[in-house]
Formats: sequence, structure tokens, C-alpha cells
Amino acid sequence: MQAMLVLVERILHNIIRFTGNQKSLFLSPLLPAAILQHHSSGSGLSNVILKVKETFFAFLLFVLSYQNNSVEDDATKYLLCFLALCTELLQMAGICRIKTTPSGGFCTGFRVSIFKQLNLPSMLPPYLVKLPHLRHVDFALNYLSGTIPKEWGSTKLTNISLFVNRISGEIPKELGSITTLTYLNLEANQFSGVVPHELLRVTFAKFQNLTDFRISDNSFNGEIPSFIQNWKLLQRLEMHASGLEGPTPSNISLLSNLNQLRIGDINGPSQDFPMLRNMTGMAILVLRNCHITGELPIYFWSMKDLNMLDASFNKLVGEIPVAAHVGHLRFLDLSYNNFMWQEPDQPACRDDLSECKVFHNNYS
Repeated sequence: MQAMLVLVERILHNIIRFTGNQKSLFLSPLLPAAILQHHSSGSGLSNVILKVKETFFAFLLFVLSYQNNSVEDDATKYLLCFLALCTELLQMAGICRIKTTPSGGFCTGFRVSIFKQLNLPSMLPPYLVKLPHLRHVDFALNYLSGTIPKEWGSTKLTNISLFVNRISGEIPKELGSITTLTYLNLEANQFSGVVPHELLRVTFAKFQNLTDFRISDNSFNGEIPSFIQNWKLLQRLEMHASGLEGPTPSNISLLSNLNQLRIGDINGPSQDFPMLRNMTGMAILVLRNCHITGELPIYFWSMKDLNMLDASFNKLVGEIPVAAHVGHLRFLDLSYNNFMWQEPDQPACRDDLSECKVFHNNYS
């Protein structure tokens, strides 16, 4: 393994010499001093691994800031091909978990870049706009801080995942210009401000539209935006503990393709149960702690694809119907509401439910 690492390091060193851009490499704003997780073992192999990782990631970030919109010049082609080769070698050695998929026949660009769970303490690179073929970026499970670069609005990304980082500030309105965007995961960060209305523009894409939108565990403010009703192709929507206030938009029922809806821990006024009758393909429904009043709609028990229902910590009243014996339901949580108490001979749960919570009420 050590010989392989030394070989990779030499390759990268020669590439830097070949490009003649060593100065720009080490002065790159994308290169923080502590970008890598430090190996504290002190062994010779660990030191080699650390040095190679430092060289490799320095080179990787250099490529991200170096590549122009045109990839016809030989230098850029060699940069990209060597990067793909070194990535594979380091993955074989178990050192990095980056996935890059070249597009075209001669490494003309990267379509997928996964920087997931690498303990990167840097900031998000604004220069992704210089990678015209880049489509997917996954920076999940790192220590990235700062804000989303507004330059990303000029990309043609389809998938963005920033799950579990320390990114703050508002969602830049420029993201609304990415009409190719289909997947946006901003969960578990420190975002604030309102969800910009410009994101509505992603619904007007000619070929692809937003299908997956997740902003749970943040510090947004304002009401849940009503314009989400226009995301006609949306299949998954998650806004649990996002900081947004209710009520849940009544016209959310227009999202007929939605099969996963998770909204929870929102402030705001009391509201009736949202009309979801037309969402016949719903599989997972979580409306937890949303200040919902009234009775639980009986049409839920006829939704054949529904396998998880969580309406706990609301103000629902009435009886829990015996019709809860719906065939496909596997998880049911109606606890901490104001349902009428049921006797033991009136169970609302089947034995084959993996989890069922219905008998804890807000008021005895």
C-alpha cells in the first residue's frame, strides 16, 4: 500500500510541475489549512497517508478552480484523467471516499462528485461553475461552514446534498436559476431567513423539475411557503423542525405525486387537518406537532400505499376508528392528542404493526 501511495504522490507532484501553476495551487481560496482529518497515530504509514491525502485534496480543489468551460486543451484533459486515476487508486487503498464519473469519452468533465463524510472543515467552493459537466454534488456529513455560493446559480446541477454541515445564512435566490435542479437536501445545518420565492422558478424547467426538497433541522423563519403547490412533480417534502411556521398550506393537496411528506414541530395557529384525499400514492405521512385540530379523516384508512402515519402531538379529537386495521399500515403514532379513551377490547392496532402508539393523550 505504501508504494502505491508514494506513486500517487509522485504523479500529483509531476502534474503540478507540468501545469506550472504551483503558486496558484497553494494560494487557491478553496484550500484551507486544515482541510483533512488529522491522523494522530504517528506511525510512518499514517504520515504517508496524511501527506498523500493533503497532496491529493489540494490537487482536487485546484482542478475544481482551474478547469475552464472549454476542455479541449491537452493540459485540462490530462488534469482530469490523472485526477480520475488517482481517485481510483486512493479508493483502492481505502484512503478516500470520493466518487467521480467522467462524462464523454476522454475525461471531459465530472458528472458526479461525492465528498461525503470526509471531515472537511472548509467552505463550499464557488468555482463549481467552472465544471460545466458537473451534475451531482454531495458534501454530506462534513464540517463545512459559510454560505452557499451564489455562483452555483449558474451551474446545471441536478442534485445538491449539504446534509449535516454547519452552513448558515439564507438560501441564495440565485439557486432559483438552476432550472435543472431535481434534488435539494439542506437538512441539519444552520440556515436562516425565508425560503426565497425565486426557488419557484425551478418548476418551469423544460425537462426536469424538483422532485425532492428537504430543509429539516434548520432555523428558517416565516410561514411555510405556499408556492410549493407549484412543484407538481415533487415526490418527497421534508420540513421537520425547520424553523418555519404554520399553517400547512391547504393547497398542498395539489401535489398529487407526493409520496413522502414530513412536516413537524412548527409554530403558528391551530389548523384543520390538511386535505390529502387525492394523494393516493402517499406512503409516509408525518404531521407531528403541527397544531392540528378536529377529527382524523377516515379516508386515511383507504389509502392502500400508506405504510407510516404519524400525527402525534396535535389536538385531534374523537374516537380512534376500528378501521385502523388498514392492510398496508406498518407504523402508526397518534399519541398525545385528545382522543376519547378506548377500552382494551377496542384496539385500534393490529398485531403485525411494527410500532403502534395511540393511547397516550394530552388530557386524561
